[in-house]
Amino acid sequence: MSIPKPLPPVLSEWAEEVVGPVQAVRDVSHDRPNSRVWQLTCGTDRVFPKHRQAGRWLRRFHGSLGDLTPTDHADAVSEVARAARGVEAHLESAGDLIDKEEQETVRQHACELARLGPLPGGYAHGDFQERNWVLDTEAGTLAMVHLERARPHAEVVDLVRLACGPWAGGPDLREAFCDGYGRTLTSVEETALRCLTAIDAASAISWGVPHHDREIVQRGYATLARLGKAGAA
Repeated sequence: MSIPKPLPPVLSEWAEEVVGPVQAVRDVSHDRPNSRVWQLTCGTDRVFPKHRQAGRWLRRFHGSLGDLTPTDHADAVSEVARAARGVEAHLESAGDLIDKEEQETVRQHACELARLGPLPGGYAHGDFQERNWVLDTEAGTLAMVHLERARPHAEVVDLVRLACGPWAGGPDLREAFCDGYGRTLTSVEETALRCLTAIDAASAISWGVPHHDREIVQRGYATLARLGKAGAA
C-alpha cells in the first residue's frame, strides 16, 4: 500500500493563485515511486495541477500553424502514413501473443487511420507520457525530458500514451489536460486517436513481451480489451 504524498507548499500556493482557495487535496498518484498527481477541490470544481500544466506545455511545444514549414507539414502526413503501414510488422512480431480477432481489430484501425487524410500537425514530443514529466516542486513548474523523438507529426500522436494510460480510468484527468491544452480534439482527431491506440497496443505487446516489460504489455492488452468492448457495443 502506497503512502499518500503531500502537496508541496510551493505548488499549493501556485495552484491557489490560479484557481483560488483550495478546500481539499487528494493524492491520486499511480502506485509508482515517481508518480506525483494531486486532485484539488476548489469551490465546486476539481482540478489536477500536474495534468493541466502538461496540457499547457504541450500546446506551446506543438506550436501554431504558421510555425511549420511546407516540408514539416509533408513530414507530419508521412509520419501518420508510416504508422499505419507499420502495423503489420508489429503483428508479425507479436505472433500468437495477439489472437486472430484482435489482429483484425488492429488492422481495421490501421486502415481507418490511413483513410483519414491530413490531421492538425505540430512539433510532436514523440514520447509524451507521465514518466517523462519532471515537476519542479520548488518553482511549481513542469518540464519534459527525452526529446530525442521530437519531429513534425500529427499533434494527436502525443496523446496516445495518455489515452492508453491515465485517461482510460480517469476522464477528469483528460478534462484537466484539455483545459490546459486550450482546446478539445476534433472528431477526426478522436478517430485518429482511437486508431493510434490500436497500433500502439500491437507495438507494446510485440516489444514488451521479449523485453519483459510487464507494464507496457498490460497497457497493450488493456487497450485491445477496450477496443473490443467498444466494437461489440
